[in-house]
Amino acid sequence: MAARKYDARTQALLNSSRPLGVESGVLILGFRSDLLREKMEKGHNADIVRQALNEVLGVQLALRCVLVSNWAPSDEGAVRASPPVEDGGMVATALRELGGHIVDVEPAAPDGGT
Repeated sequence: MAARKYDARTQALLNSSRPLGVESGVLILGFRSDLLREKMEKGHNADIVRQALNEVLGVQLALRCVLVSNWAPSDEGAVRASPPVEDGGMVATALRELGGHIVDVEPAAPDGGT
């Protein structure tokens, strides 16, 4: 809904997509038709989505639009239990609000490390 305040047509395109995941800082949106995918990629639509994501999640994400029928996760076939996620954190929000799923986990740096 954050995209609606910038452009209702972009929100409508976003509503026609399905979030497929986040891989290496890239939100992957799936579309059922090539026409809708192309519309999201062209013009200002992708910029508005990135701006709305930054507003809601507080993080810059790149955007990749794919056809749902052609997409497969990069670690296809891997079955993993979801790691625990901090309630109210950015990852929990992405999972809950955007329907994302966790594709990679990196251990946190020890306190004081970078």
